[in-house]
Amino acid sequence: MAGDQALFPMGPMTNTPRPEGVLELGLLQWSILIGSVLIFVVLVAMMVRRIRRQRQQPLLHSADERLLREAGASPELIAALGRLGRERALGRLSEAQYRQQRAALLASLQEGDAAQP
Repeated sequence: MAGDQALFPMGPMTNTPRPEGVLELGLLQWSILIGSVLIFVVLVAMMVRRIRRQRQQPLLHSADERLLREAGASPELIAALGRLGRERALGRLSEAQYRQQRAALLASLQEGDAAQP
């Protein structure tokens, strides 16, 4: 009986001993437990994120971009076309506005080619 009293001392406000199998963790033990679980969750999330990123298809350059580079388009023009594409993808430009602005940018490329002999 004396050994049981050492393992399960009396409860703080009662005169009855604690039931068997009940453990009370102190603040340090709880903080270590919670911290360990959080670190584990973060590590698992990082691994999942890395695996998903590796499985993504690589970004392929579009045929338009390749043709523009072969035609000698300036990097500024390619960047402007990229911005237009992002604006359309985000829904800030309608399809008609995108086509109109893209045609204007491509026309500026053709005018630049016509100006060069």
